Amino acid sequence: MKTIISISIAIVLSVWMTSCQEKPSEVMEAQMERDTEAGTVIELTKAQIAAADIALGKMEKKTLSQQVQVNGYFDVPPQNKAQVSAYKAGYVKKTTLLVGDKVKKRQVLVVLENPEFVKAQQNFMEVKGQLDYLKAEYERKKI
Repeated sequence: MKTIISISIAIVLSVWMTSCQEKPSEVMEAQMERDTEAGTVIELTKAQIAAADIALGKMEKKTLSQQVQVNGYFDVPPQNKAQVSAYKAGYVKKTTLLVGDKVKKRQVLVVLENPEFVKAQQNFMEVKGQLDYLKAEYERKKI
């Protein structure tokens, strides 16, 4: 779980760092106008900046010596999502996949276990036996 969180943090930081590169002044001004109109701009006074010990500068790559705790989640575009459902309920007995693994069409995702499966197979075999018997009986009467 810690590995997933640290990978998530690394992705968030890399996206944030690439999005914070210098932009042309016209683009920045247009973006500031849109943000101001949308009410998403937060302005800090000099006293607030001093109290929070905020320093402005260019982005740097640094290795963090402590674990950073963040809240949030990653979401993927709808074209990259898939829903999987089973025809019958059951307990997951085995799976070899992890979150984010790529899968192929017709690949086994999980092995389900449920006593209803055994009953369904038993009913199928009984009906198949009856069908074989009835076919043989039909052929006998036909002759």
